[in-house]
Amino acid sequence: MKVDFGNVAKNYARFRNNLPSELLEGLKLRGIVFNDKKVTDLGSGSGVLCRALQQEGASVVGVEPSIELIEEAKEIDNEEGYMIEYKNTYSEATSLPDNTYDLITVLRAWHWFDAEKTLSEIKRILKEDGSLIIMDSGFLSKSKVVKDTLDMIKNHMP
Repeated sequence: MKVDFGNVAKNYARFRNNLPSELLEGLKLRGIVFNDKKVTDLGSGSGVLCRALQQEGASVVGVEPSIELIEEAKEIDNEEGYMIEYKNTYSEATSLPDNTYDLITVLRAWHWFDAEKTLSEIKRILKEDGSLIIMDSGFLSKSKVVKDTLDMIKNHMP
C-alpha cells in the first residue's frame, strides 16, 4: 500500500508523539523483556516506540515507508540523544536479515499493511523463539478486523 505522509509528517510527529503510560509496563507484566533484545518496529512513524524501546535497553530498527516521517524521527532522535537505525521500506519486504530479531512490534500501524505479505516477512526475519507484538489503541477483541487478524496470525504462526 502506498503511503504519503509528506504534507502532514510534522504534525503527525508533533501530535502522535506519545505512548499510553501503561503500555510498556503492561508488556513487562506479561513477561516481555526488552533489555539486550534485537527489535524491529514495523510502521515506526516518527519513532516514538523505537525511542521507548531503546530506552528500555533494546537495539531497535524502525521500518517506515514514509521518508518524511523518518526525517521527523531522526530530528527528534537527534534532539533527544537517540541513535536509531531506520529503513525506508515497507513491512511486506524489509530486506532485513533472516532469523535475526527477538521481537517485532507494530504500534498503531497494522491497518496499513498487507497482512498476509507482512506475516510472511515477519516469519522470515523473526528468530524461531521470537515474538510478534501488535498494539493499537482500538484493539478490541470484538472487532471483526481484530478477529480476522488473530485468525490470520494463528494460520501463519501456530
